[in-house]
Amino acid sequence: MAGVDTTLLALAGTGFSARRAFGFMSCERVVGAAEGMNVLQERKVWVEDPTHPEGGTWQHDYAITNVEYTEFERLGITDQPMHEGSNHSAFPANTNILYVGLAAARAAVEAAVAAGGGEVLPGLIFNLKKKVKFFDPIIQQDRDVRAGRMECTMQNLADSLTTRSTRALTGAAGGQQAAHQLTEQLDTFMVYNMRRKVTSSAKKKRDPRSTHIHQTPEGAFYDLQRNAWQVLQRCGMRQVPAVGDVQEYLQHGPGFIFLYHPALGPLWDVISQKVRGGALLDGSELVLEVAEARLLDVTVDGSLLVYADNIMGHMVASPEAHGSNGVQHTAAMGSNGYAMQHNGHSNGHNSNGFSAHSNGSSSSNGNGKHSNMPSSNRLQYSSQNGRVHLLNVTVQNVGVDWHHPGSVYWQHKVVRHEACRVILHGRSEFEAYDCKISGDQVRYRGLGGW
Repeated sequence: MAGVDTTLLALAGTGFSARRAFGFMSCERVVGAAEGMNVLQERKVWVEDPTHPEGGTWQHDYAITNVEYTEFERLGITDQPMHEGSNHSAFPANTNILYVGLAAARAAVEAAVAAGGGEVLPGLIFNLKKKVKFFDPIIQQDRDVRAGRMECTMQNLADSLTTRSTRALTGAAGGQQAAHQLTEQLDTFMVYNMRRKVTSSAKKKRDPRSTHIHQTPEGAFYDLQRNAWQVLQRCGMRQVPAVGDVQEYLQHGPGFIFLYHPALGPLWDVISQKVRGGALLDGSELVLEVAEARLLDVTVDGSLLVYADNIMGHMVASPEAHGSNGVQHTAAMGSNGYAMQHNGHSNGHNSNGFSAHSNGSSSSNGNGKHSNMPSSNRLQYSSQNGRVHLLNVTVQNVGVDWHHPGSVYWQHKVVRHEACRVILHGRSEFEAYDCKISGDQVRYRGLGGW
């Protein structure tokens, strides 16, 4: 989820432009959530100074760092809400989406090795929050006991990347203006964004009797489609269905499906230059597994699925994968005749209407035959990729069967009555202008390009 829109660029840009040592991408956090929080850490240190009448002065080391939820009580931290009646914590969430200045991190670790300090394994904690069940042979019954695990939290490397100040951030010696000036000078930093543009984890299986989808695969897909709704609004579509509330989503599925390859953007402003106007009608599906696209005033009433074999360039064989004749071979199609994407997903669909997936890849062995053995092909960024151009086009078909019990939306395993599929092999292009494409029988397959 962090790859959405500007999130990672903002984190990397902030860290690199200011030459920071360590940074956190953060977002809102629910009170009581089993996740860490980002805090400003202060350490009061005595610095000896022979010229000072008292032999030295108290100074302050500051760093933005992480505190794991298992450590709140030990450190005296109260997980309080932002304000009365709010379910959001006063502390932002630690998401483990990090910026690391490698030179500063290496220096900290090397100094720790030399001194025998703890920065080699930062943030060591003993987590006793979970219970385990086991059969006790002595008492001949099951027992629940707390079990612990040792953890080393990599994000707490920030604890050793402190910035020293002769005055405190708070109290009479500080003040808000001084605090702002100092935080701008810290070697550590934090960037904040809305949660569904930063993280949506799938840590647990949803209880089918519950509508609680936080940290479940269903919840992650729900957030993904909420982001998709916002993208399509920015594209200026005249109609985009609502995703629906959680109960509607769990009972009937999302109000629409819009999935796209990250290379279509990832910036939403870039996507809105490629998809402009048009409409996505209720219960429709739009999949754009392509980087080069131009959709102007395209109305989708049903399912439109666009898959490019070459999304960001073309595949070439690594030196060790040359055939006996010394010729490099490009990636081949899957055995089902559809292009195999290079993440292992098939662009085809099997006979029962599900999206077909494959965990392997197909490659050419130099004699024209295809092998299911894993290939060592690599991506060569180039203009040899698939493209789609649709101008003033209406796509109309029955589309997704929203009542089929076998559909799993978060896996994008959906049963369809009909769909319009555009399959682009090699550097082929598909263009359509001022027309209507109807029914399931319409399948366009570019065969290699020019």
